This record gives sequence, C-alpha cells and structure tokens, in this order.
Amino acid sequence: MNDSKEYPHSGYAILPFIDRPLSFSGSFLSAISNAYRNNQRLDMWSHEKHIQSLSERNLTSFGRVFRAAVQGGVVIDLGCGIDDRTAWAIPLISGCFGAKKYIGVDRHRQEKSEKREGLEIEYKDMEILHYLEQMSVNGKIVVVMSGLEFSDGVSADDRVQITQQFYNTLKERLPRGSYIAVGPSGTSPELLDAPKRVFNHVASAKEGHTLFSTN
Repeated sequence: MNDSKEYPHSGYAILPFIDRPLSFSGSFLSAISNAYRNNQRLDMWSHEKHIQSLSERNLTSFGRVFRAAVQGGVVIDLGCGIDDRTAWAIPLISGCFGAKKYIGVDRHRQEKSEKREGLEIEYKDMEILHYLEQMSVNGKIVVVMSGLEFSDGVSADDRVQITQQFYNTLKERLPRGSYIAVGPSGTSPELLDAPKRVFNHVASAKEGHTLFSTN
C-alpha cells in the first residue's frame, strides 16, 4: 500500500430531507424504530413526533439492544456530516436513549460544544483516524459509522487492507465494554466482513445495520 495515500474518511450518509429517498441515517432510524418505516418526509416531522417514535413501544428488537448499549455511554459519530440540518439523527437518538455525551467527528465540521435537553454535544473538525489517535474518552463508548469512503485511484486490494487496519486501530483505542454500530455501506463483501474479524457480534437489523462489542 502506498504510504502517501490519505486516511480513509467515514461516510455517514445524510438524513433525507425534502423529497430525497432514505439514506444511511434514515435507514438507521428505520432499523431502530417501527415508526420510521415507510416514512420519507422526516423533515416535516415535529420534534415531539421524533421523541414519540423513539419511545419503548415503537422500538424494534434491534432498537432495544442499541438503546441498552447507548444508555450511560458516549456516542462517537464518525463521519457525522457537516450540516446540522442533515446531521441531526444520531444526536437525537443519543439523547432519547440516555447517552451522557455525543461527539460528532468529520472533516470541515464547524467545531462547537453545546447542551441539548441534558445531552452534551461536541463537534470535531478532524479526519477520523487522526481523532482516534488522540481520543481521550472515559467510560463506555458507542461508535456509529457507515463504512469508509476512499479517494479515487485506491485499488480494491488497498481498500481491503485500509479497512482492516482501520478496525484494528479502532479496537486498540476502545475500552472493553464498548460498542460499534456499522451500517450497510454498499461496498464489497470483503470490506463488510472486516469488523466481523475484529469485534463480537451483538445484534443485526434487517436493514443491514450491525452492532458489535469489544468484549
């Protein structure tokens, strides 16, 4: 592998708005709550409707397992997106599921810290691997990501190697008792198999999302 290649960038896809079809964040909402299935105009929903949709009675079996993982932990959204208008889903889920903090990491993300309804929120303008190298978070961590995006010209073999290295690095940085939620990235089976070689499977949703643990 050419050492001069850029770090891969996690592509946590934007939530649909206006008349756009469901993308990664939208399908993740569908994976954890039955209330989101077959609904594409999420931009028209009130905050109260989202809160109700993430309540116990609407959760899928995967949603209940994910909520237990998130409760009391720090959610780290790798590749969170750069616009609050389209990157609101994971902070919302984190707050509803009892996380103590949400950290969003992405290139060109405006850095800021705030508090919403008791949830500490922090955004970092960093490459995800740079962030992992200097990450200092105490307690249980829940990493959320959809996979890795690559620059043009990166060969298929290099993509497999980079992806495996990424998950190996992630495992080294995460404390025991942490979780990793990985979404369907539309990549090759070799890339989708990478986290399975490193982490322990906890639960899967029919939409293709999988929750792993470091235990």
